Amino acid sequence: MKKLIFYCFLCISLATYAQQKYEREYKIPVSEVPQKALDFIDSFDVTKKIKWYREQGLDNTSVEAKFKLLGSTYSIEFSDDGELQDIERKIPLKELPESIKQAIALDLKERYDAYAIEKIQVQYTGEPEFLLMWRGFHNFPEYSMATAVAGIQYGYEIIIRARTKNKVQLFEFQFDKKGQKITQKEIITRDTDILKF
Repeated sequence: MKKLIFYCFLCISLATYAQQKYEREYKIPVSEVPQKALDFIDSFDVTKKIKWYREQGLDNTSVEAKFKLLGSTYSIEFSDDGELQDIERKIPLKELPESIKQAIALDLKERYDAYAIEKIQVQYTGEPEFLLMWRGFHNFPEYSMATAVAGIQYGYEIIIRARTKNKVQLFEFQFDKKGQKITQKEIITRDTDILKF
């Protein structure tokens, strides 16, 4: 019986852990950035100042470059050995396609008494060479978020502050390009760990 109780407790703990996200970011010097990450950033042709951060999560660490490009705020995340993980571009709510906006709003209204969107990012993933090709489209005035490059996937990462049963919590949602929810995690933070840029 004790083994069964322990097993149930373990399953509940692991399920809760999997649905939580903790991030602590701190600035690092360029000398601590993997060469592979520096090479990719050089190819990405960033003209503004780049800030480098190490990000510690519950079970992994990564390196992140943050910068402005053509009026947008970007972050590019790499593994500790410099492998590209994703590119994120911060966007305003009005830039979301209407169908996506409605699908996301419907999902959130079903879950929470009230909520406020804190941040929206388009998240691009794919092979580095395809993402560099996609970067080339930014130089043309007709570029839009919907510009398609074969080999690139994109979706949306949305941070919300929500109220349920008189409790306010911070959540991170991942939605695919059609507005279908992929993941939902409660964000565990300390105010001193949050960096705004």
